[in-house]
Amino acid sequence: MSENITLVGAGTTGKITAIEGDARFLSRASSIGLIVGSSVQVLANERNRPVLLYSRDTMIAVNRTEAEQIFMDTDTSCLPSNKEEHQ
Repeated sequence: MSENITLVGAGTTGKITAIEGDARFLSRASSIGLIVGSSVQVLANERNRPVLLYSRDTMIAVNRTEAEQIFMDTDTSCLPSNKEEHQ
């Protein structure tokens, strides 16, 4: 199920399914590694604070307005196993 990343809790993992916005935002998102199909983990999602994401071995802070334009599939059965990365 695809949902806005501002609606999921910390610790949620999934894949980015859509990124909306103007060309400037789409270019910026792509340049920091947030692209459709990327695996992503929400590290922190507190109200009135930026959303902290982990993707491609990088921690990324996204302001809430921009985060509302990013959607992710939280069905983790579609993700590759990351057990080796965390050992």
